[in-house]
Amino acid sequence: DWADNLKTGWEKIQHFYTEHFSHQEVNATKARDFCHEALIGVALVINNAHLDSHIISASLRGTANKVVFKPEIGLFQVNYTPPDNKGVATTAILTLFEPQFQAIQEGKHWQLQLDLPVPQLSPIEMATNSANPTIASNPIFAVYGLAHGNLEEIGEKALQDFLISDEPAILVRVLPRLLIRQWQFTRMDFTAIQVRQHLQSCSNEHYQTNLPCLSNRQLSDGLQTMAMENAETSLLLGKLHQAIKTIEVHHSNTKRWLRRARQYSPDWQVVWQHDDDSPLLSHFDADKQKLQNHITYIQGEITYLEGIRQHWHLHFEGRQLAWSEWLSHLGSVLA
Repeated sequence: DWADNLKTGWEKIQHFYTEHFSHQEVNATKARDFCHEALIGVALVINNAHLDSHIISASLRGTANKVVFKPEIGLFQVNYTPPDNKGVATTAILTLFEPQFQAIQEGKHWQLQLDLPVPQLSPIEMATNSANPTIASNPIFAVYGLAHGNLEEIGEKALQDFLISDEPAILVRVLPRLLIRQWQFTRMDFTAIQVRQHLQSCSNEHYQTNLPCLSNRQLSDGLQTMAMENAETSLLLGKLHQAIKTIEVHHSNTKRWLRRARQYSPDWQVVWQHDDDSPLLSHFDADKQKLQNHITYIQGEITYLEGIRQHWHLHFEGRQLAWSEWLSHLGSVLA
């Protein structure tokens, strides 16, 4: 069972780091906390002749529903031609398992929770609740399958060497970058959605306020609140740009390793694009575009909020000017 194997593997990792940190006089609790904070995700890879009959079912914490992962998208194909055609040609396909929810869920993104008797998926959590929220450690969960047909013993070893053992080690090079891409996008997409909703609520609240009914203290507090929202959102925009750059770097590195694979083993050919279509790399481009869209929408919300802030500021200055003129008039009367 994949959940039991995953739980056992995770406990072994925690035990290893607990022993390692014990030599540095760090207690077991801090060692486990380190493991949770350092984990960005888990990739479950199913290796079999065919994937049609394979599905992965995971429980959703807090609900009676489950999410089912099924093979959907072929990411790349590996073709092996034995030297001088002495042997059996081999073909293997790496496939992405897409999650399918039994019912519409409130959360769009989910994390893998390993600190339970049975690993489950649960909604992404926020460490802070503000205009620039901080995401808690939320390891993602991805499922892939490697369909290789019926291999002879020599073909199976050659495939294993090429994918994970020898210098190319395609899966070792590619899968971590796919995980980092998904982890980076998931966190920033979730954060951006929360901030956009927060800014819309903030703008509506300040726009609908009847300014003449507010005291000077309330006007001042409102101006300060909007200025703080602007500053914190600028920090988020910087993080979104950094996330896009991170995705671009891993996109480039993934493509580089795929192109270099044939240099290490001329008997192998990695087919990862057809004409202009590349399912493996298209996720990088789609994630970048979605984050760029968030930036555009958030900048629009900030511009709108800044207009409201200027309106408040003009009203506040007008009230201060009127008050100053009244005091001046009162002084002249008293004189």
